[in-house]
Amino acid sequence: MRSLTALSSLVISLLLFGLVTTAGAQRNIIGGDDDEAPPADAGPPPPDAKKDDKKKKDDKKKGEEQKPDDKAKPDDKAKPDDKAKPDDKAKPDDKKKPDDKAKPDAASVKKGGTKDVLEDSAAEVEKRKKDDEARKAAEAAAEAASEAAKKKKEEDEKRLREEKKAAEAKKKLENRDQRLASARKIRQFTRASGDIALSFAVAPGEVKAGEVIEVRVAVEQKLETTDPKYGNLLPLKGLELVAVVSQPSGKGGPAQRYVLHPLGAPGRYGFHVTVPKNGQLQVGIEGEVKGKSIALNIPLHVGVWPPPDFDDEEKNNAASTDAARAGRRVLGE
Repeated sequence: MRSLTALSSLVISLLLFGLVTTAGAQRNIIGGDDDEAPPADAGPPPPDAKKDDKKKKDDKKKGEEQKPDDKAKPDDKAKPDDKAKPDDKAKPDDKKKPDDKAKPDAASVKKGGTKDVLEDSAAEVEKRKKDDEARKAAEAAAEAASEAAKKKKEEDEKRLREEKKAAEAKKKLENRDQRLASARKIRQFTRASGDIALSFAVAPGEVKAGEVIEVRVAVEQKLETTDPKYGNLLPLKGLELVAVVSQPSGKGGPAQRYVLHPLGAPGRYGFHVTVPKNGQLQVGIEGEVKGKSIALNIPLHVGVWPPPDFDDEEKNNAASTDAARAGRRVLGE
């Protein structure tokens, strides 16, 4: 009977040990807390069970240490800002620049040492110098050519004006006999006082003693603005003028005075006079024109042909304005 009881106790103990071991293994598998004390009725675990429990606890601690939550979080890691920034790195300016490189001295260059790539060779320097000189020479030549062309153009224009003027003068002075023949009929004179211009026409132009001559005078005012009808010479009407005929030497007696009468054309006046004798006469026009007095004279060589002042008077007529010459032509009609 006692043997049976002892055997039953042993079986019960083994069953309890197996249950306890099985429960511990289940707790490890489902992540149970190993720190909890075993049930009081489990009894002291066998030595091997303690070792297994210790090993399991160590493995559990390692597992907990290796959990993601326990690992270093990304915030705890070195942030990109904490790393060396590109600005903190050595900048290109901090690097040695080509100018900072040690340049070979003159001695090393002479001896055939390393040549600085930034320096020009003597041939390159000479070539650049020649190119600069050639460029400057070309610019100077172009400027000189431009000035020469400008000067030549001015000279050509001046020459053309002079040639034209000479041609006109030649045309007027050529065929002197023909002009003298025309002057025998009507001789022209021009005189001016300020802006007042007088044109004389003496007919006949070849004055002889004892003959009657007609003297016509056109009195005109020079205009700054061209008049649509009269051009740049405005005929002056309603004037009271007197002609004074005398001999320069004073031997011909007192001067003779004649009133000028208006003619058909505006601004034209005239008178007649009998020439007393051969010699030189002086015909003067006096009067008040535009608020000022005028006294202009022309010479007449009586009994002399061609007159000695013919060429000078022709040049004086040619130098007058076209309008003034036109006025004289009216007088000669």
